[in-house]
Amino acid sequence: MKFIILNKYFIEALKRVNNLLTRNNTHPILENVLLETNHNTLFLTSTNTEIEIKISISKNISILTPGNITISGKKILDICKSLSKKCNLYVELINEKLQILINTSRYILTTLPPINFPNLKISEHQITLSIPQKIFQEILHSTYFSMAIQDVRYFLNGLLLEIKNQNLYAVATDGYRIAICKTPIKKFINKDTFSIILPRKGTLELIKLLKNYSSENIIIKISNNYFQLKINNLIFTSKIIIEKFPNYTSIILTEPKKKIILNSILFKEALSRVAILSNEKFKGVNIYNNNYNELIITTRNQHDEEAFEILNTIHADIKIKISINAFYIIDVLNIIKENEVLLLINESTGSIQIQTNNNNSISQSIYIIMPLQL
Repeated sequence: MKFIILNKYFIEALKRVNNLLTRNNTHPILENVLLETNHNTLFLTSTNTEIEIKISISKNISILTPGNITISGKKILDICKSLSKKCNLYVELINEKLQILINTSRYILTTLPPINFPNLKISEHQITLSIPQKIFQEILHSTYFSMAIQDVRYFLNGLLLEIKNQNLYAVATDGYRIAICKTPIKKFINKDTFSIILPRKGTLELIKLLKNYSSENIIIKISNNYFQLKINNLIFTSKIIIEKFPNYTSIILTEPKKKIILNSILFKEALSRVAILSNEKFKGVNIYNNNYNELIITTRNQHDEEAFEILNTIHADIKIKISINAFYIIDVLNIIKENEVLLLINESTGSIQIQTNNNNSISQSIYIIMPLQL
């Protein structure tokens, strides 16, 4: 294997694949990046056996000899970062060691054979979907924070992606709250419906990757065991959770007749102040309204400290009285961009439903939070 590459582009690719690499004494090859070259392209691949990132470089590179090898991702990135981004690197595999030459400098690194590099055995794709990157980023960002963390109910430690009725849904819940976001789908191939659960690690890694890329559209492919996304020169692959996600549609208030409308910024500011004196364990606040179009937010903690705020409502035609985790609502208000927010009460469950007062957005989000049982 032999190639010449502009260091700037090598660094960019190494940074992205290195996101998956961690110290691994049991399987040292998981600390390595797989380098593969054919006659015109360099491929860089990293994996943690559950997630794989693969990047291709075909510009600003000259492939002299095809080949493949695995190399320490951290070491080769540290070396390249210490050199000028404008220099050309001469990279060659000699006697199972990788040499990097630049001017009068030479670096020789040990390698591990590519035959031992984990290969994600992906079954044939059943679903192919094209979606604008901006929209996909939005539905991930609008829901991911409600995923569970290390819950024994493994299916909660992930994000549901589902297509039905020509809409793509992203849904996350930890059992105490649920976030739902949907967007219409135009280009959808193979099937009318599908449903998968993307693991928490894969979801968070995907969100980070999409922030660093810019593209009009991304291509999503789904198989029986993997989720795959292609954006520009990057392919992201993740295992999926093979379990059934809870039925979330039954708790949604689809045609609410009564509601409270609030200024979302003032509501978040008031909640944030009151939450300072909330119980350190439950983070609970009491929310209720009176007959004067006012919403009252109160709390008391284990030290007998109290907080009390009154917030004017824009509209109110329903009575509300609920004890709830303040930070669950703040998480939602951090996501909502509109100036007005709706509060709805599900009398059968006692839960509170939060959504925007704007139906013109391409994607629509609903958030449901269960009351505290104190």
